[in-house]
Amino acid sequence: SKLNATHTPHHVAQNAASDTSHSLGVTINMRKDLHLLTRSSGRNADLGNNVSNLAADVWDLRSIFRGAGYDRSLVNQQMRALIDLNRKVGNVP
Repeated sequence: SKLNATHTPHHVAQNAASDTSHSLGVTINMRKDLHLLTRSSGRNADLGNNVSNLAADVWDLRSIFRGAGYDRSLVNQQMRALIDLNRKVGNVP
């Protein structure tokens, strides 16, 4: 598919740093060029717990998406949904 050529899954919080199993981790699709800018791209950026990792990842994504010209209110709305989904699946309290 054309989406796979331009986008890649990004685990939020980072799969390698999360206490959550791979199959339960929350994933978003994002442009590959933007994925390379994430704090966790190609490295373990573990901050010690899921709450800290999620907060750092959300902060990171907000900055990346806004820098790429995405609408601030849409980014904030999507980040809120990302946090809520992490709560729903039990990644964070």
